[in-house]
Amino acid sequence: MLKNSLLICGDTYKINKYIKKLVSEVFENNKPWVAKYNGLEMQDLSKIIEEIRTIPIFSNKKIIILEEIPKGLEDILPIITEIPPTNYFFITCKSIDKRSKIFNFFQKIDGVILQDAPNVEKDKEEIRFWCARYLEDNGASISNKALTLFLDKISGSLHGQTIVVNYLKLQNELDKILIFKDTNFIDEKDIELLVDDFGERNIFLINNFIIKQNSRRALHTFRQLLDIQGKKYKKDALCNTIAFNLLSMYKALFCMHSLLRKGVPDKTLVDFTCKILHSRIQEPEVNPQDEIKLYYYSKPQLFAIKKYLVECSFSKAYQSLIIVNDVLSKMRDSNVAMSSECLMSLLIANLCSTK
Repeated sequence: MLKNSLLICGDTYKINKYIKKLVSEVFENNKPWVAKYNGLEMQDLSKIIEEIRTIPIFSNKKIIILEEIPKGLEDILPIITEIPPTNYFFITCKSIDKRSKIFNFFQKIDGVILQDAPNVEKDKEEIRFWCARYLEDNGASISNKALTLFLDKISGSLHGQTIVVNYLKLQNELDKILIFKDTNFIDEKDIELLVDDFGERNIFLINNFIIKQNSRRALHTFRQLLDIQGKKYKKDALCNTIAFNLLSMYKALFCMHSLLRKGVPDKTLVDFTCKILHSRIQEPEVNPQDEIKLYYYSKPQLFAIKKYLVECSFSKAYQSLIIVNDVLSKMRDSNVAMSSECLMSLLIANLCSTK
């Protein structure tokens, strides 16, 4: 019998799949009534309390889903025990302290479900099968060598520990390949072209935190990147690469905003941006001994940047473009006393504060 209250932790992809299964079990042939909330954005828990206590009106049953744990949830744990038999309350999160009051509460009622993320080393065959099946479901296939190379590229190690790769990351990377490919067969050349090695110039992850104005996570990712790649490249050269790619990203973002304002259809936005950027930007000179390649954004990468349009305003994109351009000029000026690493840290902090 399905419990009315569950805490579901772990891999996002697995959680979403499990939630769909629960919804189908609860409602069967009835019309679903699902109330979903983002816990990290919640300032007031009274909505959750009301949902828990209120019996359904439009359906015989109701599911309340709280994604991630909001502040103060511990205070309403007693209310969860009062949940009517017609209601189901599911909390999902990527991770949780097993010593916490919330975890202990759900553990006592046998309501903890763990959906562990896969490990590239331990779950290699499971991951290979999942990737091949995902591509097959989307009308594509991949060679064994290409799949091995794909998994090698997206995995890695940090401080001697294997990086855990979640299914959502696998799905995003495979989607990027599917968007770009004109044929249905994926080989090693496609993987070399479309998939970055783990940790190398991971500007998208840094910029994701910048767009969300999370300076702590953005700076942590930047320093983590320096720690990983600093053994392979000179730090100043690596900072230069990151700054240049941020500049290219904001040029692309600003270009898309401009095209949208001019009425360019959404479906042709990436094609227009690609043509404009590649025709106007001259690749800067790079010192060969630095072994750093500065590159333009391919179409799959532009599709990734396009996701930021809903979160980044026209003025913010322009302001970010100016800030990055200014810092990049200073980084290339030998008279500037500050190190490239310090300038990059200041740049990221400034970008996180743009409105």
